[in-house]
Amino acid sequence: MDYLPLFLDVKNQRCLVVGGGDVALRKIRLLHSAGARLRVVAPEIRKEVYAFLSGSHHELKERAFHPDDLGGVALVIASTDNHAVNQQVAERAKQQGVFVNVIDAPEAGNAIVPAIIDRSPVMVAVSTSGTTPVLARLLREQLESVLPNGLGQLAALAGEYRGLVKARFDSIHDRRHFWEETLTSDVAEQVYAAQLEQARSTLEQRLAGAELSSGELYLINVAHNDPDELTFKALRLMQKAETVFYTDDVSKAIMALCRRDADLIAVKNAAEHEALIIEHINNGRRVLFISADSASLITISSNLSTLLANKNVPVHTIPTPRL
Repeated sequence: MDYLPLFLDVKNQRCLVVGGGDVALRKIRLLHSAGARLRVVAPEIRKEVYAFLSGSHHELKERAFHPDDLGGVALVIASTDNHAVNQQVAERAKQQGVFVNVIDAPEAGNAIVPAIIDRSPVMVAVSTSGTTPVLARLLREQLESVLPNGLGQLAALAGEYRGLVKARFDSIHDRRHFWEETLTSDVAEQVYAAQLEQARSTLEQRLAGAELSSGELYLINVAHNDPDELTFKALRLMQKAETVFYTDDVSKAIMALCRRDADLIAVKNAAEHEALIIEHINNGRRVLFISADSASLITISSNLSTLLANKNVPVHTIPTPRL
């Protein structure tokens, strides 16, 4: 990972843009939409910038950059067409511990502005670490085509009921299960169809009738350790599992596709972990056992299926091993 993905709250924060041309104007609009207080410095500033930043809380200075311009700023964008000036701005900003993005020279700064899909409050950012901005833009266009326009409204609706759901379920696992089921149910479809009141009513009904979550077991065989060979169902279950038991023959590339907040438990002898797997399932957790060894998977599948036979625990096996 070349950069740490991070979203910044710049509302009412002073942000410096060095440059007054077309590129600077695009960054100014982006920062303004996030609620920043702009300080724009350039020998010549376009009239469109003046028109856009008409509020008194913004500062526009038609002169060359001076290190004093960095005073009290939370973020800097160097967007001039002068490499030497951009370099000077970047060096001064980094010396003062301020994040700085340098247009067309990401290596000179320490921050990158990604391609953005805005479904506020849902935000998706795509970056190629500055290597290929065009590719980031193309990826953004693909994501724009598959993310519903009503996604932000769905997130806002969920936010309204967050407190009620927390009061209804003491366990974070039960809350997580409720939201995973609800956000992929008819509630989402009603929001996307602009039927907000009906979606709100449906959500309330689901909350009133919701039961505490029961555990599930997922068994996945990754014989070739190739992420590209994983089925959509396997990826979905890997993202749902809250506890992951894995053998040491599973590749790092495969393990990286599991949900980031899952508990990871290394397994050398599957039989020795059967009791612990049962315990996690009894505690209402979604448990994944993943291995590249078909024999281990067959053994654990047979043993656990017997132990769970009378508990009505859903068991998903991908692919189904041959006994």
